[in-house]
Amino acid sequence: MYQNVIFDYGNTLAVYRERDIARHYVEEADVSLFASGFFDRLYCDRLDDGTLSLEEWCALAAKRLPPRLHAAMRAACEGWYRTLPGVPGMGAVVARLRAEGRGIYLLSNISREFAAHAAELPGLAGFHGMVMSGPLGIVKPSLAIYRHLLDTYGLDPATCVFVDDRAENIEGARAAGIAGYLFDGNASRLMDFLFS
Repeated sequence: MYQNVIFDYGNTLAVYRERDIARHYVEEADVSLFASGFFDRLYCDRLDDGTLSLEEWCALAAKRLPPRLHAAMRAACEGWYRTLPGVPGMGAVVARLRAEGRGIYLLSNISREFAAHAAELPGLAGFHGMVMSGPLGIVKPSLAIYRHLLDTYGLDPATCVFVDDRAENIEGARAAGIAGYLFDGNASRLMDFLFS
C-alpha cells in the first residue's frame, strides 16, 4: 500500500475538455473557433513551462479571434480553470486517502496563474503539497520535476505512486523511482488499486 499518492490535475482530478471550457464563455456557434484560437498547444505548452505570461497569452489569442470574442477571451484568461468539473468519483478517492492519513500531493503541468489560485479550488483542498510546472519552468516528464517534488516534501519515492492520464508522465515518474498508475478516467478501478 502506497503511503503517498501524487495526482496529476487535468483529466485525473478535473475534467479538461477545451470545447466544454469554451462553452462557459461563448455561444455554441463559436465554440470550435474559440477553443482552437484560445487553447492552441503553442500557448498552453509555453504557459505550462512558465515562458508565457497571462498578458502575453491574451495578446496572442486576440490576434486569432475576432474582436466580438475578445471580452469572452479575457474572462477565460482570468478564470478558465474554475470551470473544470471534478472527474466523477475522484473526490471519494481523495477523501478516503485523507481519512486514512495518507499523503496527498499534486504534480501538474500548469501555468503560473493557475498555481497562484490552486488552493482556492475545492478539489485541491487539504493536499499536503503541490508542485506545478509554470512557477518552476520545468514540465513533466522531465526527471527534475519529480525530484523537485520528492525533495521539497521529503518523500521516499518507494512510498509513492503517481496517478496521471498520460503514459509519458508515468514513465517520467518511474525514472525517479516512483510507481505509476495510468489513469483511464475510471475512479472505481483506481480505488481498487489504492485500497486493495
